[in-house]
Amino acid sequence: MTVPTESLTEELTWILGIQAELSKASGGPRFNHKITLLKTTKSVLFFKNSYQYTDAEKKIVFCLRNDTRKSILHSILRKPGITNKDITEAFHLDKSTVRWHINELHNEELVHFNSDGKYKRCFINPAIEADVERVISESGPAISAN
Repeated sequence: MTVPTESLTEELTWILGIQAELSKASGGPRFNHKITLLKTTKSVLFFKNSYQYTDAEKKIVFCLRNDTRKSILHSILRKPGITNKDITEAFHLDKSTVRWHINELHNEELVHFNSDGKYKRCFINPAIEADVERVISESGPAISAN
């Protein structure tokens, strides 16, 4: 078997396929349900399978690894309808940094936007708002805005 060279994605797919075949044959951890995976828009997340978290909660946990994103998500949760400008001023961050983090949260379907004239107001996805609140409260304090 030859390794495809067209793209990194194909190469990784090939490698993971080989690993999966070997793991199946040997009864490896993934196939004994000790490890779960969750595909996001940009990565694959691996979790110890404790049957504790839903897929939405796993995405939230992954996003909370970054302190800036955690603080932004916490601000959106505490002040629904907050704007990019409000977050920029509260945390003294560059507007492009805030926009990037908010877009990452949006891509993972954790937040959504409503247009209000020239402003985009940010809201937590109502379907997972309770999950966001619970996971944030369990994860410890976020950086607070002044």
